[in-house]
Amino acid sequence: MNNPPRAVSLLVRPALVLFAAALVIGCSSDSDSPSGTGTVITVTGKVIDESSQPIPNTPVVITGHPATSTDANGSFTVTGVTTPYDVTAILSANKIAIVYKGVTRSDPVLYFTGATLLTPNTISISGTVSGGAGYPLPVNHSNRLFVVSPEVFRSTSPNAATGAYSTSTGWVGATTINATLHALQWETSGGLPLTYKGYGTKTNVALTAGGTFANQDVALSAATQSTVAGTVTLAAGLTLTSKSISLAFNNLGSTNLGSDGTSATAFNFAVPNITGATIVVNAQASGGALGSSMTTLRTTPGASGLTITLNAPPQPSLPVNAATGITTASQFSWTPLAGGIYILVLTGAGTEPDYFVVTTGTTAQIPDLAAQGLGLGASKSYAWQVYSFGPFGDMNAATGPNGLVSALTLEGWRTTSGSRAFTTAP
Repeated sequence: MNNPPRAVSLLVRPALVLFAAALVIGCSSDSDSPSGTGTVITVTGKVIDESSQPIPNTPVVITGHPATSTDANGSFTVTGVTTPYDVTAILSANKIAIVYKGVTRSDPVLYFTGATLLTPNTISISGTVSGGAGYPLPVNHSNRLFVVSPEVFRSTSPNAATGAYSTSTGWVGATTINATLHALQWETSGGLPLTYKGYGTKTNVALTAGGTFANQDVALSAATQSTVAGTVTLAAGLTLTSKSISLAFNNLGSTNLGSDGTSATAFNFAVPNITGATIVVNAQASGGALGSSMTTLRTTPGASGLTITLNAPPQPSLPVNAATGITTASQFSWTPLAGGIYILVLTGAGTEPDYFVVTTGTTAQIPDLAAQGLGLGASKSYAWQVYSFGPFGDMNAATGPNGLVSALTLEGWRTTSGSRAFTTAP
């Protein structure tokens, strides 16, 4: 897989974080607030970061309207907007801007790649996990402790010798939340789960912002397990580099249980049977100069006959590599890939601005954001490449309640083209 630009690390790494729903939420036309072309609407949207947390006090510009800013909840409102419209969110301090083109919904959620902000509500929690195969952990055994609520997904590895754990987490919203602790222990073979030795849970753990919560112990009982099985199919030119299995309890992230770095396209993974949890299967492939491809599938224990498809990435067309004299009027283009949307990623060298353009088309231009303090510098070096995400029916789906988060951290495919360079006009 290509090394990601500094502002787009989440776009090319497996589910986290982020970004993570049962069946591809947002993969069809998400028209909770439908608006036809030429309709005048009030847009009330939200800007979120890589952890799905709201981004407050960030500038937002809908083309043809005065700039506004998000409030403490990451929300913004602009009246008198004619659809379709282009909307830009800006992180001035980070010198990053992201443009969503051709939006028609009145309640867009703008996922801001490259942005992770500190959360105001933080806690520390600690305790001891006991039982299962016992502690110290036997050779080739792993264990994990999860802190889970609608607002939080955090996992940590208890000490292999004692079972003690200590971690911290944070969230936005109410100062007190109700969490559940889960603990899991398993034996591995060749980097993959072999046998699950213990599972335990502790419910109704009240967490109040700023608090330190000790003695949150979890005792393991016998665990049950099943398998998930299927096949990976690859587009021409791609080589399978890895398959992995992860565990998720909500839409905020997942934790890897094991990986298979062989080129075998068939898989059969041992998975735990845990009420309320889902299994995340991820496959990745490389195409060398063509770029890379990754697909995430959510499923349930016992599923078989699964098919994971790795698509070929779109390929840059124009401008040619090492082009010079590039301006905001220059056209960037790439080959099409059915069933998704694209992000044109333009990464400036050093402290130059980074630009992201989210579109359903196969052409785009560098946004002119001089008025917002993110103008394109003269004679500056840039790299550019194209990411694609799917399946999405249209831009409304990509800006829905889960939007890009679904393809990044929930379920879906994403590809990354090879990179090209250019220099801006003097």
